[in-house]
Amino acid sequence: MSKQAAHRFQWGRAVRVLLQSASWLAFAALVGCASGGGDADLRSQGPPPDWIAAGGKSPRYPSARFITGFAMVEVPGAQGGVDAARQQAAADLSRKISVHIQASLRDVTESRDGADSYQIASIVNSTSDIQLTGLDYEVYPGSERSYALAYLGRGRAIQERHGLRARALAELRECLASGERHLRAGREADAIATYESCRGPVAVALEHDSIARALGSATPVDAAAHAELVAANRTVDEKVKVILRSPASSLSEAIERLGIQLRRQKATSRGRVVVSPFTYGTTDLSSVFGRQASIELESILARGAGDLPETTDGRVVRGVYLERGDEVRITATVRDAASGRLVASAETSLPRSVLPRDVSLKPANFESALRDQKILGEGELISGDLQLEVWTDRGRRGVVYTESEELVLHYRVNQPAWIRIIYVLQSGEQIPISSAWYVDASKVNQVITYPDSFEIVPPFGAEMIHATAFTERPPQLVTERRMIAGEPYEVVADGTRQIVRTRGLRRKKKDEMAEALVTVTTMPR
Repeated sequence: MSKQAAHRFQWGRAVRVLLQSASWLAFAALVGCASGGGDADLRSQGPPPDWIAAGGKSPRYPSARFITGFAMVEVPGAQGGVDAARQQAAADLSRKISVHIQASLRDVTESRDGADSYQIASIVNSTSDIQLTGLDYEVYPGSERSYALAYLGRGRAIQERHGLRARALAELRECLASGERHLRAGREADAIATYESCRGPVAVALEHDSIARALGSATPVDAAAHAELVAANRTVDEKVKVILRSPASSLSEAIERLGIQLRRQKATSRGRVVVSPFTYGTTDLSSVFGRQASIELESILARGAGDLPETTDGRVVRGVYLERGDEVRITATVRDAASGRLVASAETSLPRSVLPRDVSLKPANFESALRDQKILGEGELISGDLQLEVWTDRGRRGVVYTESEELVLHYRVNQPAWIRIIYVLQSGEQIPISSAWYVDASKVNQVITYPDSFEIVPPFGAEMIHATAFTERPPQLVTERRMIAGEPYEVVADGTRQIVRTRGLRRKKKDEMAEALVTVTTMPR
């Protein structure tokens, strides 16, 4: 990106440390602290194992039977590098499963309408930050760098997830039966409290079901369990609506009802509570509505935590919302930041008509953003030896920035590669941040912070950061100068078509390529 693009990004040198970001701390705690298992091969001397040179691949762990995660840190084994490498390898493995879950749910969402699409949105919310246990490791504590390979046997993990899903389903059935007994006895207050508490086991069972599917389980039992969970969630919703007899009359009242449900499930504490902006359906996009919902829920949870036990780890809250006719449905889930355990789930609704006209549910360019996201995000799901990650100082999911705030980029690649990053504006124009640059072997598997930061300015909407890694220097993008909002930009000519053609060229030449995509919602103050 050159200085002629300054109206969109105000450049400034950024001195940032990745873990200073509260949202990244929450993410790291959720996916990077897997427990269980042990070190299958702890070495302090001898030749490096085969999976180091292969970037985390080994014939001893074929992909049909195992899922693996790989990491290297620039810390000697004698100085604690092994623990750091283990955590990064666990995070890498967890992220692969999350990507599979997100992809499969997007496919299902595109082929279904009505009630099921909302249930799927709830599943996305439940499985966005998975916590894996029972991982095994191989580690190599070198004199300059430390390496770790995390691996999980698919068969054993699927069996464990089936058992946990069955346990949650049994708890759910008993919960629904208890709610029905209260309702028949005329104890409406007890009935609504019981039905609302049923959302917890629904979310837990959905999580285990989704992880089992991502690991390769696709049996008639899986289909029956999934159908039961969708039906149970719908039953809870209908029972609560009948008992309450009236929908919420405002966004504040709807969020208050969410807060009440979460407190009933003892989901909050006097420790830190991080409430991320609520996102729309199965997307990573937020809006004025999503930001306002998260702000109000954070305030409500803080007010109600005074009498609760204090914890040092805190909780992470995520929410999704979706329109169904004239109704807006809102779901929130709460996780323990230290263990990643799903603590509670809550749901409510309100008529679309009660929202102020200036409160938007979607960014102005929502449809075009989804179309571009699907095209640009294809490569993120292509597995291979070359892997690329990119995220912001606020994480990689449900990212929201407001006017004048500063955006900082981080990235990581698992082998030497050329990196190219393109920022897709709200209007659809694609602006190369800079020419492709080379990441050499000394920075492989390390978190790298892009040296410049960006200031958010108009226009606002759904925008994207598209990063690509190449093992060979990529062809130069053809750009053309355009005037956007009165300022000259160097814009990628022919937009996404040129990027798609580049993908085809790389595959034909047998050179490796990897892609990563982060969607950012920008909005005025």
